[in-house]
Amino acid sequence: MKVILLTSLCGSTVSYHKGDKATFDDSEAIRLIEAGIAKPAVKKDYALVLEKLAEKEKQESDKQQQMEAILYADELKAEKIKLLSRVDEINVVLEINDLNERYNIVEIDEELEALKVEAKALEIEFNEDVEKEILIELIEKVKEPGKE
Repeated sequence: MKVILLTSLCGSTVSYHKGDKATFDDSEAIRLIEAGIAKPAVKKDYALVLEKLAEKEKQESDKQQQMEAILYADELKAEKIKLLSRVDEINVVLEINDLNERYNIVEIDEELEALKVEAKALEIEFNEDVEKEILIELIEKVKEPGKE
């Protein structure tokens, strides 16, 4: 972006005087303008650069929020596994052995997630109906151990 310098500016490889026009990368030009060292040579360019930087910041913010949501989802999954494990321990203490009362949900959940990953890798559509069918098969497998 082209700017007009309001003060002298020099470094090891450059030297500018007040009133000189110079071209800087967008972020450096914005920094110089905001610091009062320069003003935009073309105000429309400045507005476009500000819009572009605002959009970039929004994209980075959105990406950060997505990453935080993923991390939170992972934390919730880990907590779910711990709680289900605790439920299994309680069922053992209470001598609840009827598989209709307790399925090994963790195994079913892990197997379903593995199947989803495999389906994605093979570019197979994995929709709600397919998921229901697989869940039914996995539950039947838990009900009748030894049958594959």
